[in-house]
Amino acid sequence: MKKFATRVAVLAIVGAGAAVGVTAVPAQAAQARPCSADGLSLYGRYPVDHDQRIYQCVPDPFTPRWVLSETCPAGTRPATTLTPYYPGSSTGPYLATTTCASD
Repeated sequence: MKKFATRVAVLAIVGAGAAVGVTAVPAQAAQARPCSADGLSLYGRYPVDHDQRIYQCVPDPFTPRWVLSETCPAGTRPATTLTPYYPGSSTGPYLATTTCASD
């Protein structure tokens, strides 16, 4: 009889928790972090080495990294525009848009 009373008490507590909305919540996925270059937090394409190469940011929750995207041909250079990733933000992160422009 004691085991039965214990089970009923446990079921009552679990039932009360469910009645008020207490349920298990799955862990949320970690949010991807932007890449870093020149002291800025960036998404998009950026000339990390300040030469003819343009790199693409691969955001990741743990290890964001730069991957070579394009090399500008001779007679051109990378030209970058930085736009706040969140409208109105002046502290970053930024969306870097880089293309090859004529010298």
